[in-house]
Amino acid sequence: MGLNEMFKKIAEIESEKTELGKHEIDLALNDDLNKYVNDSKTFEKSIQEVILNFDNLMKEKIVIQRRGLDVYGIVSENGNKIISKLTEFEKQAKELGLEASMNPIYAQTEKTFEKNAQYLKKLDTIIKALNK
Repeated sequence: MGLNEMFKKIAEIESEKTELGKHEIDLALNDDLNKYVNDSKTFEKSIQEVILNFDNLMKEKIVIQRRGLDVYGIVSENGNKIISKLTEFEKQAKELGLEASMNPIYAQTEKTFEKNAQYLKKLDTIIKALNK
């Protein structure tokens, strides 16, 4: 075997090593690609769950907003009506020389009105937060 033949054999061996190396790289890339696809299936399920949860949350938000606005309107309207009735009661009690707050029904109505006013403040805060 001459020197030229020896160099050819070395070149062939190097070529085979390079091709084998390419196959190893291709297999590693293939494994990476397969892992990405398999992981993506898991992520896809998680993403779909997040989207579904978000959709349900948005539906619940709308229900809470509507209910909050309905209740706010009713309590506010009733509050406006009772203010005039409390004022009228105070006027009549004063004409009779009485203190309106001494009447248990008046006192209870006043407490209820104050409690409802606090609820309206809380509802207002909730509704504003939901609208952001």
